[in-house]
Amino acid sequence: MGIELRGAIAACLTVIIFGVHIIANENSEHSEACVRTLPANIQLSRELGRSLERIYQGSATFRAQCDRIAAAEMLSVQLRFDPHIPRSCQAFTIFGKRGRELHADVHLPMSGSLMAQIVGHEFEHIVEQIDGLDLRLLARIRGTGVYQSSFDVFESVRAQNAGRIVEKEMFAPRLAD
Repeated sequence: MGIELRGAIAACLTVIIFGVHIIANENSEHSEACVRTLPANIQLSRELGRSLERIYQGSATFRAQCDRIAAAEMLSVQLRFDPHIPRSCQAFTIFGKRGRELHADVHLPMSGSLMAQIVGHEFEHIVEQIDGLDLRLLARIRGTGVYQSSFDVFESVRAQNAGRIVEKEMFAPRLAD
């Protein structure tokens, strides 16, 4: 009976281990599927990824911005929570170029009810760079919707509007399919 009991225990352990392996793989595949909705050229923390997933699901404008970012082969984007954002702004993006490669380092507030608006706004600044806009030059031309807000910091009406649209889409009543 001892041998039969050991065999039964071994069989149960095998089933349990196999079941845990299947569940782990399903969870891993689900996590990968969630991450894949955002472009591969965007790096971010898991926590920030969850917030952006909600925005991605709720806003067609944000999805279009992500599509543009994904299509930009020479672009990398890093998003991070930044507890040291100056009081003069809600968030900011620092752009750097190395040859033809463009890097966008997006600094976001640690929390906030306006996260969708802020991310939509900052992503539109990235799309502006993909489009080749020279905000410094445009800020010198009246009527372009671009202005210099402080030293080496530029703002655009286009990014402000995009942020507002993403925010509205996130909180618009959902119609049944």
